[in-house]
Amino acid sequence: MRTIKILSLILVIFFVAISFTTTAPQNFTSGGIITISEGESLKEVASDLAQHGYIRSSFVFTNLVILSGKQNYLSPGDYYFEKPISVFGVAYQIAKGEHHLDPIKITIPEGKNISETAQIFKSKLSEFDTKIFESQGNQYEGYLFPETYFEYPRANALSILSEMRTMFKTEAEPIIKKENTSNRNERDIVIMASLIEKEAKGADDRAIIAGILWNRIERQIPLQVDATVAYAKNIPENALQKGDTSFDSPYNTYIYRGLPPGPISNPGILALQAAIHPANTAYLYYIHDKYGNIHYAKTYVEHQQNINKYLR
Repeated sequence: MRTIKILSLILVIFFVAISFTTTAPQNFTSGGIITISEGESLKEVASDLAQHGYIRSSFVFTNLVILSGKQNYLSPGDYYFEKPISVFGVAYQIAKGEHHLDPIKITIPEGKNISETAQIFKSKLSEFDTKIFESQGNQYEGYLFPETYFEYPRANALSILSEMRTMFKTEAEPIIKKENTSNRNERDIVIMASLIEKEAKGADDRAIIAGILWNRIERQIPLQVDATVAYAKNIPENALQKGDTSFDSPYNTYIYRGLPPGPISNPGILALQAAIHPANTAYLYYIHDKYGNIHYAKTYVEHQQNINKYLR
């Protein structure tokens, strides 16, 4: 009789264990999303899944992933659970990196500054934290590579910053190192490229404007780039008023000679190449007319004639 009771107890425990591991928890959220951050450990992932009711046992989940051999290769991003599944299903989905979500295509154009970039991500990712992106990303202005990115809905602002920094190191830095044969350092090239992005309106203009701006620096003529004033005041260029050029900021190139202390936008490859290979030009001045066309001048007299002709 005692042996029968023990066997019965073992069977009960066995079937409970089977039910425990092959059925979903009662509080499993259908249509739920769990996010795995870059560098997050398996232990942290298991704890997060258990805390949000997707698995009952962190121990079982952890060991199932270890058995898959993927414990050190978890794909970061959002994981979507359309319907309740067992711990086996959760472990399989995460170990295989099956997000069950389509990443969102987000294009960051060349010449956008950190604030503008943050707003683009926010327009596509409802939970994107612009404050974190800007506060942590300000130090990398100019070094966040403009590109088309594919992000999951709950992508972390810090992980996106890291991704954009990595892209700059991968795509931009090798070109700067390979093509820069001048005595200009990388930071000056990036700053100049950030100005070119704001000032040039097409491929033909980049090298000429680069030549003009480098010419002005060499002759110790203030650059007088409107975009630097707008950046200093944190306003759009089309909102600038005549008196704004007297705004005291190290970024105001109407007041201070030479390059501003840092980039004012995040340049792309073509602007960087223009900064490295400026046109050999005698021009020292240029203006944009109301249609966005650029008119160049070699002397101040010619410059004034262009102003009177195209801007008045």
